[in-house]
Amino acid sequence: NNVPPKTRHLPMPVEAKQIYEVSEQSWKVLTEVTFPSAKTPEAIMMALDYCRTRKLDIFKKPVHVVPMWSAALGRSVETVWPSIMEIQTTASRTGLWAGMDRPVWGPDKTHTFSGRYKDDNEQWQETSVQVTFPEWVAVTVYRLVNGRRCAFTEEVYWLEAYSTAGGKNSQIPTAMWLKRPKGQLAKCGKAASLRAAFPE
Repeated sequence: NNVPPKTRHLPMPVEAKQIYEVSEQSWKVLTEVTFPSAKTPEAIMMALDYCRTRKLDIFKKPVHVVPMWSAALGRSVETVWPSIMEIQTTASRTGLWAGMDRPVWGPDKTHTFSGRYKDDNEQWQETSVQVTFPEWVAVTVYRLVNGRRCAFTEEVYWLEAYSTAGGKNSQIPTAMWLKRPKGQLAKCGKAASLRAAFPE
């Protein structure tokens, strides 16, 4: 199959219409716009189930479909992860979120990563890439606790947080972590502090 992954049409399962009342047009939006990197209809069904359970609008992309290496299966599997938007929505719904400070950054580090990744044709390629990134970020989130504004601060380290493009056999960061080394870490810092302040 020489069709690039982004133009492949994922068939709509019968359950999408019967259980989630998704129209064919909505399915097209979900597969081509909301989750263009999803490789299976089952991944989008998992996202639909997550959003229905949490009462979230799936078209606002509150979750991501993320491929993860499964040692048990010996292959990559698609999983559903909450996005920063979902975490912020959860905090906002409590009525107790009382703001957030700008990120505080650690010193910049430059590191060369080596390993393999899958190209657009799903072929393995070997490469090495040099990336400059903040060593860590700290974000402070505020929550009202018994009427008092309390601070919750978490530090997140880039090397512990970034995701790899080639599973366990690679150190290469994914395209998004290469493109936005600071922005991706900032999202992880926000998420960590929001989870600390709003663990439920």
